Amino acid sequence: MVGEGEQRVDLLDILRTARRPHDEAKEREEAQRREEETQRERLRSDPEALAERLRESFATPGETISWAERRPMPFASQSKARAG
Repeated sequence: MVGEGEQRVDLLDILRTARRPHDEAKEREEAQRREEETQRERLRSDPEALAERLRESFATPGETISWAERRPMPFASQSKARAG
């Protein structure tokens, strides 16, 4: 027969083993969050990096957009005034 101390150790091992995937996922999420925060801070502090990131985000694949070529987007109030 297994003693109470041995059962407790086995149960703790089982619980730790079962929790391991959760802990690993949380570690990956935390690393990703830190990486994204670092990227956001870099974009906040470097206007050129922000401009480049925006160009990449809004350009179609293979397309480059210069600031001279971009068309200004109307404000919502201007769009309503034209429609009405």
